[in-house]
Amino acid sequence: MYGLLFKTAWEVIKDFASNPKFLGAKPGMIAILHTWGQNLSLHPHLHCIVPGGGITQSGKWRSAKSNGKYLFPVKAMSKVFRARFVASLRKEL
Repeated sequence: MYGLLFKTAWEVIKDFASNPKFLGAKPGMIAILHTWGQNLSLHPHLHCIVPGGGITQSGKWRSAKSNGKYLFPVKAMSKVFRARFVASLRKEL
């Protein structure tokens, strides 16, 4: 399950970044797995560090269009991530 969590997060970041509407470049990402919440209950989740830009096809850096806000639309990413993660879980079961 943790592997699916990392894989899905990376695929969603990569797909949003490759879309010219948002960035049109290859992103980078570092992800840290946390398995517990603040009250020490099981709560697996990732913390992802993503640069504010990416590398274009020509090998040049392209900065994000977000003007210091979120790199990509949060609600759209949430919906896409949830749908892909659930679909991956169903395939595995």
